[in-house]
Amino acid sequence: MTEAIWYFDFISPLAYLQFSRLCQLPPDLHVTIKRVLFSGLLEHRAQRPGRDPSKRRFVYRFVRWLAAQPSVPFNMPPT
Repeated sequence: MTEAIWYFDFISPLAYLQFSRLCQLPPDLHVTIKRVLFSGLLEHRAQRPGRDPSKRRFVYRFVRWLAAQPSVPFNMPPT
């Protein structure tokens, strides 16, 4: 059996989109799910992408575009 580890953050919209596609993985693949706090990893590396308004707008548009590709229901929070 092939094994993989999937690291995800509960509040990440990208993790949500990935989760919606886990059922498409091969049936003989065993996936171990590990939760992480992505903002904590970024803080440890002195990166703060959420504080750059232009980058935040790009990421929101990119995530909406990604969700539209496989038609995954997706709505960003209002703020």
